[in-house]
Amino acid sequence: MKTNRIYGMKLHCLSLILALWAFPFLNLSFAETSTVCPAGCDYGTIQSAIDGSASGDTISVSAGTYTENLSISKNIIVAGNAATTTIIDGNALATVVTVAPNIVVTLSDLTITNGYTETNGAGMANEGDATIQGVIVSSNTAKQGGGGIYNTGVLTVTNSTIADNIGMTLGTGFIGGAGIASAGLTAVVDISNSIISNNRLNRPGTDDRGGGGLSSKNGDVTITDSLIDSNSSGYSAGGIYFAGSGAELTIYRTRITANETGTDSNRNTGRGGGLSLRGGSTTLIDQSLIDGNISA
Repeated sequence: MKTNRIYGMKLHCLSLILALWAFPFLNLSFAETSTVCPAGCDYGTIQSAIDGSASGDTISVSAGTYTENLSISKNIIVAGNAATTTIIDGNALATVVTVAPNIVVTLSDLTITNGYTETNGAGMANEGDATIQGVIVSSNTAKQGGGGIYNTGVLTVTNSTIADNIGMTLGTGFIGGAGIASAGLTAVVDISNSIISNNRLNRPGTDDRGGGGLSSKNGDVTITDSLIDSNSSGYSAGGIYFAGSGAELTIYRTRITANETGTDSNRNTGRGGGLSLRGGSTTLIDQSLIDGNISA
């Protein structure tokens, strides 16, 4: 019996070799992991690792501060050491992380900070399918909306913190959302076990759109087991602004607390300290707390 097993194994191996020889056009590739660190790794920068990777690869980034503005156009995973120790600093020059359309990306265990843009999305601009896990997005500034993240694709936020971002809302393309701004009929946002806090939307005009923590127009949003706290908007929706005919907002086991709106440039009273719902949208709120929000 043992001899028969060995003989069978030899036949299987021989068959595989013959198949590869007979079909040389077959390109068998496997996902690889490359490393990034200041010295002694495969790459010294994250962008060079992205450029050298193939679709499906993982980039493992060691602790350190990487002053970069990343452009991602491949299906990859970028994994840091920990959010408090692996920091991507945009140097206030441009968006820190840009994800191209039709790209699937996961970012984990890192901080995205110090991004700046004249338009939308200073920390991250996502047109693809992006997942952030254990990520801190903080201290980014957009002159329009999405100081932290601007999404027109599919965005999944898990065990992450979106904090201390600024939307200046200047110019004609205002969509709000100092923490997260999402826009478009096919845009989707799914947030779980995360914190959106201390984001500030500075709106000098009288437009009713706002959302210090989160703004979404036309796309669906689901928020579960999260905290929306201490965000502010110059006029409307200190916590969440949600609009769009047919769009669905679903909130489970989430606290929306201590958010605040001010007054507009004409001293009109602000609207929706915690939550502002507009434009025929549908909302389900279950087992959640909306408390201590202020509308001036």
